[in-house]
Amino acid sequence: MLWRMTYRCVMAAMIVMIFAVQSFALSHTAQFGDSPHEHNGVACDIAVVVSEQCVVTPEITTFPAPAHDLDITDHAPYQDVAFISPQTRAPPPRAPPYL
Repeated sequence: MLWRMTYRCVMAAMIVMIFAVQSFALSHTAQFGDSPHEHNGVACDIAVVVSEQCVVTPEITTFPAPAHDLDITDHAPYQDVAFISPQTRAPPPRAPPYL
């Protein structure tokens, strides 16, 4: 019983910590933005780390417009294909069925 309470307390502390760090990062970004800046004459570590990260944006893909002169009824002619059954017997099963 004690380990469950400890586990719940640790998980609650982790959730609160993650929420606090995310809130701090969001408020810091809203206040200072992405530009390099200093706090009390020292370069901000968050801005230094963010400046080293590179964001690769994907190219915008364009698709060709569909052709309007296609007729939906055009299709390959139907051909009757005869089914040829295998000439050999199937191999014996590997194991009895699982019930």
